[in-house]
Amino acid sequence: MVATDVDPFLPDLLSRVEREVTRRLTALLAVEGCTMDEWRVLSLLARTGGRPMTAIAQATLLPAPTLTKRVDRMVADGLVYRRVDVDDRRRVLLLLAPRGQVAHDRLVPLVAQELTRIAAQAPGVDLDALTGLLGDLLSALEPAPKHGVQDPDIATAPGGSVGAGGAPRA
Repeated sequence: MVATDVDPFLPDLLSRVEREVTRRLTALLAVEGCTMDEWRVLSLLARTGGRPMTAIAQATLLPAPTLTKRVDRMVADGLVYRRVDVDDRRRVLLLLAPRGQVAHDRLVPLVAQELTRIAAQAPGVDLDALTGLLGDLLSALEPAPKHGVQDPDIATAPGGSVGAGGAPRA
């Protein structure tokens, strides 16, 4: 372990790593005309198909009003579209539009390359294993699902459909 001035208190370490990785991905995405929030929505929809706004808000960690503003912009840009759920007409789903799929597919390798660069800065640290461990920890810490139904999208780590080493997540 490399000596640093950072206190090894788990919440602090997790916060600092999240902030640095997010900062780097935000800079990369900005060059491509995409925000981190938009990337999280595109990535979620590419992985899961149509989702209600409440599930998207939970999975992306965005407050509902912020998500609504982002989604309105994404709809105006032709990246996503809304559709009434055929199984429950009271619910509206957000789906990835063809233009959003193209944007997602263009960004996936760029995000993967950046994550690979990050991994290269920490030789000996297996970011894929770390991602798996953090996912396991998150699953263990999250409250039990209501009504006995687990939504697999909610337990997904925010940030995209690319694993730590750059491989697409299943």
